[in-house]
Amino acid sequence: GKKMAKKITYYFDIVSPYTALSWCVLQRYKDKWKIPIVLKPFFLGGVMKETGNKPPAMTIPARAKNMFGDLKRNYSLFGIPILDLPANFFTEVARKILMLQRTIAAAQATGMSQEQVEKIVSAFTIAVHVDPSMRDEKNNLKTIDSDFVMVCLRAAGIKFEDAKSLTGMAVSKTAKNIILQNTSEAIQRGAYGSPSFWVEGGKAPFSKPFYVFGSDRFEQIAHILGIEWAGVNPDGDRVLPSKL
Repeated sequence: GKKMAKKITYYFDIVSPYTALSWCVLQRYKDKWKIPIVLKPFFLGGVMKETGNKPPAMTIPARAKNMFGDLKRNYSLFGIPILDLPANFFTEVARKILMLQRTIAAAQATGMSQEQVEKIVSAFTIAVHVDPSMRDEKNNLKTIDSDFVMVCLRAAGIKFEDAKSLTGMAVSKTAKNIILQNTSEAIQRGAYGSPSFWVEGGKAPFSKPFYVFGSDRFEQIAHILGIEWAGVNPDGDRVLPSKL
């Protein structure tokens, strides 16, 4: 048959710190790779529920204990100034994050350019994981509400009026349906967490599209697609500023 074009579909939820890592790698390589990277925001909570997965911190004590050190070492390796998980991560953040996901979906639905959508994803990532001014003195993330979204959208360079209407659109049926569709499509393709990748155009014998999980599989993806790989931070590029 005809060889498939190289393409990566990226299923992601801002809530996950490992997803913040993979986002930075994609930002660093998109111009080097010059292949389509399709962004599909989904709801990690829905994926976990559907597949019976549990957050690493809630599986076995040994794994939970390791996760914090692992994340810190990864932040150093990936060159990203990520903060500790917010104190209200499971009680509050994981529940409210859907608003950010739906805002990304709304931006896509209004026909925003991929470049502008990427700026929104970066702003949300900085707000949730990187910017100390978005935390209180007990390390709780500020409440994710329409003000939170507005601050991020403005930081992403979106005009006030457009930001207002996007924030409104985030609660629309359209935005909700995009997230639902992306979530069920990801699960159908084998997703059980974030970040998730659907990879097309691999070299034989991997020419059939396949599913990849995690921020630590880029070397494998690049190998199978025959695209450049020089580590997670080839140019010592910060990508995400530490403030919005």
